[in-house]
Amino acid sequence: MNQSDKYEYFSSLPYKISVIENDGKFQLFIKELSLYYESDDLEKGFKIITKNKNDLLDKLVEAGLIAEIEMPRQLKKKLYWKKELKLFAIKLLIVGLLILMGLSIGLHQTKNLAVQLIDKVEEVMNK
Repeated sequence: MNQSDKYEYFSSLPYKISVIENDGKFQLFIKELSLYYESDDLEKGFKIITKNKNDLLDKLVEAGLIAEIEMPRQLKKKLYWKKELKLFAIKLLIVGLLILMGLSIGLHQTKNLAVQLIDKVEEVMNK
């Protein structure tokens, strides 16, 4: 993935822009990126905070600081649950294999006992 692709990926992430109106002014902020902008015009505020977000992400990607970029909260939750489900599936598979192995060993031992019992019965009957 080249620099341009990385920038495109991070700039397309769904960062939530929170807006608070206070005394006719709009306070806009993106919590995960610690970005804040205040404006009299909401549309202008959105444009500027979006530009600031893109500039920040561009600088971080350019500097190779991708690991330092905070992911949007919604995406973090989604990735967390995806990871947890994978871990659960792996654990479930391991437990299933262990149960299957236990049943197989138990069945094998039962078969051996049955064969020994039949041999004893045949031995007694042949005497």
